Amino acid sequence: MGLRESKISFFPYEEVQRRVNEDELKRLRLAFKRIAGASGVMAKSSFFREVLGESVPPKLAEQMFIAFGGGSKGIYFKDLLCGLALLTRGSLMDKLRFIFEIYSSDGNHVLQDDMESLLLASEGGKVPESIRQLFALSDKVTSQDFCDWLRRHPDSITLSKWLVKQGNGLQLTDYGETPTFYQTLAKFTGLQELDIIELEKRYWYLKSGTKTGKFDLETFMPLVSSCVSDSLAKALFNAFDENQDGHIDFREIACGISTCCRGPVAERFAFTFKIFDVDRDGRLSEDEIRTMIKTMIELKSENIPHSPMGKKEVEIDPEILVTDVLSDYDSDKDGFVTLDEYKKWATSQSLSRLVLDILFQICHVVFGLRPATRKDEYQVIWGWLDRENFRGLQPGTTWFLVAMEWWKKWKEFIGRQKSTVARSLSTSALEKNGVSPLSSTLSSSASQAWDRMESSQRKVMVGRRLSQPQRSVAPLVDVNGINISKPGTIDNSCLVEQDVRKIQSLTADGGKLKCSVPLVRGRDFEIVPESVWKALVQWYTGSPALPRN
Repeated sequence: MGLRESKISFFPYEEVQRRVNEDELKRLRLAFKRIAGASGVMAKSSFFREVLGESVPPKLAEQMFIAFGGGSKGIYFKDLLCGLALLTRGSLMDKLRFIFEIYSSDGNHVLQDDMESLLLASEGGKVPESIRQLFALSDKVTSQDFCDWLRRHPDSITLSKWLVKQGNGLQLTDYGETPTFYQTLAKFTGLQELDIIELEKRYWYLKSGTKTGKFDLETFMPLVSSCVSDSLAKALFNAFDENQDGHIDFREIACGISTCCRGPVAERFAFTFKIFDVDRDGRLSEDEIRTMIKTMIELKSENIPHSPMGKKEVEIDPEILVTDVLSDYDSDKDGFVTLDEYKKWATSQSLSRLVLDILFQICHVVFGLRPATRKDEYQVIWGWLDRENFRGLQPGTTWFLVAMEWWKKWKEFIGRQKSTVARSLSTSALEKNGVSPLSSTLSSSASQAWDRMESSQRKVMVGRRLSQPQRSVAPLVDVNGINISKPGTIDNSCLVEQDVRKIQSLTADGGKLKCSVPLVRGRDFEIVPESVWKALVQWYTGSPALPRN
């Protein structure tokens, strides 16, 4: 008796589907997934905080939770949706009936003893006089009598006052383009709302296969292992993990990405400072500076192989650089470098910018941030390829084929910027799959032809911010009055034999490569590492995937 022990049942899901459009339903699912996490069930505390808000009295919130269908494990999405649709889209009679269901123990009548007992627990220990008038003729009332009485006396109980008379203030979704959660993050970051929505999808995808359901160090390490050392990967993780609780939540990753990719240079250097400030005391000790210098030298040798720093005959003593940092930038000579002192050093050093470049690439390729400009996309993709091409085709790594027709369109769209890209790779590992390396004569002529084409485009390839990225790819982009064609969806079907028996979705292999005429790299296709393929597919969509080891 008393508080109802099961959810309301007169507002079915089929009715909800008629009152909620697809866009609202999609937004609510995303918000629910963010709050509920891997369990798929929203906890009671989250329901109180995220759905009802702090203004709803605790006892009333408890009634609402159970009426919505909440249990010991929490509340499921469909039950929550039905309840929200009732409160926000329901008629006055729907709401009156909802209140009746809360106080009714059998769904047919409200008993005086039950209602007074519940009111004593939720109305500050007293029963309003109007309640006794409701039961003046009998100790139980029907649904019709209860609703008629409540319509005349909406001030009698807190629930009807909040839901019927004052308006509950609940909205099914925000009246803006996206839920308030995304608007809030967009307000306090340099990201667009669409960026945040896409990043959240990627975030949930990355953590979906984890054992703990959290984006922890075990999840983070494999994602960045191809571009940084294990020690630097751990330091990067700690920099994103702002509250140091052992996992990165979505707010932390969104704010970190915003700082690394859309913030001013000073904020970006402040983030890299956190990477090397291991003990989080706000200053770098001599040991921390030594680790920082060694890390940066290692990054330079791996990412800029043709610079003097990468040559074996040129050796740089980290101790000399450590001494220089302390002598030139430790203004108070206390043996430590503060954040402001670090910024002064970092802005004058090319070494420090390598860390910014790596973070920029990781945020786009690994975390899924869509490049804001063509220049950004050029730097991200070619920067990643620089490093991977220098290492070459390593055993156990997977590379993906991209049709040359699409690749040329992409290169034309991106344009020519300054780059240290090493574009030649040994393709011997691909020969077993029916792929032949390009002859030296063809390779030279193709390279020269491409260089001439890029040169002709140079005058129009000015890196400036485009309009807010869209999910669909527009056919043309206007740059300085000239229409530049976007590459469109990646189509690799020209590289494979037609085979209706192939089940691509299960094998993750797009099919058997054409063998009637050997495919030639540089003429028919290009190869990219798995991480770059996934990034391009996210930004442009495409199929079939053609992985090769």
